[in-house]
Amino acid sequence: MNPMEWLSWLYGKFFTNHTILSYFLVGSLTLLVALIVWTRAIDKYWEEHPPSPAPVAGPQKPAPAKSGNATTTGNNSPAVTGDGNRIIYSQPSDSKEPKSKPPK
Repeated sequence: MNPMEWLSWLYGKFFTNHTILSYFLVGSLTLLVALIVWTRAIDKYWEEHPPSPAPVAGPQKPAPAKSGNATTTGNNSPAVTGDGNRIIYSQPSDSKEPKSKPPK
């Protein structure tokens, strides 16, 4: 017997005046069968491909310092690049000693 004839008989017997209910029931059954098949396919995959252990991470190297365009704000402010540079402002010394020239 043809499966279409079975489905036609079921529709005529139970769902003649309840078309929307038949859509809901057929859709639910189809979804249930698809989920069962998909779950078995996943189980078969993991049986054939067991997970490998995670590699052990070695010591990490420090990230290189970030650098970017120099920025400055206010009068007599130095241009600063990098990440988290700390600048300490202090008053110039009052010493009148002449500065030595750097060697050439």
